[in-house]
Amino acid sequence: MEKWQKKALKEKIKRKSNKIFKTIDENNKKIILDYMEEWKKRGKIPKNPFVELSKKLKNRYNSKAICDYYWNILDPRLNHEPFSQEEKEYIYKWGEKYQETNDGNIQWRFLQPKMEAEFGKFWSRNSLKNIWNTRKKQVIKDKAQINISEEVDKENKDDYKICKSENEDEIEFDECEDKNEAKPFTKHSIQFLLNDNMI
Repeated sequence: MEKWQKKALKEKIKRKSNKIFKTIDENNKKIILDYMEEWKKRGKIPKNPFVELSKKLKNRYNSKAICDYYWNILDPRLNHEPFSQEEKEYIYKWGEKYQETNDGNIQWRFLQPKMEAEFGKFWSRNSLKNIWNTRKKQVIKDKAQINISEEVDKENKDDYKICKSENEDEIEFDECEDKNEAKPFTKHSIQFLLNDNMI
């Protein structure tokens, strides 16, 4: 087999594996569920059952795709209800603690059993990660808005000059005059313009 043919075959397999949730049929779902039940009864040996499952499914899907599909969609223990505010707060606190003590990505599989023990619900890894990432995006957005409002405040303060009043304890802000800036018409300037045009 030529090098380009191998590459094309790998790409084809990769495309198929990424669409497992669209292409898997009920028979293959049953194979995965039955195998995972047997795997749990055997004491979770081998360590990675998804490699074996990939072989059982005739390599139509790679082991990572099967793993993600099982833990996030197919696992019968999964709870699909919306999160309560208390559950979200627990995820935020746990995620912050985890990041303080560990470097790199958060391992959501460690949070799953803690959430089950605390709330009696088993959530998918993706749903936990989605709650965390949604909050992270909101925090970034809020910080950006604060920075923008601070910039606007700074620009507005630059437009004013501080004038000392007769009373030293009082500080007044007067708008600085910009010579290039057009001033609003007053009664006298309008009258002057009218008189000028009449002559």
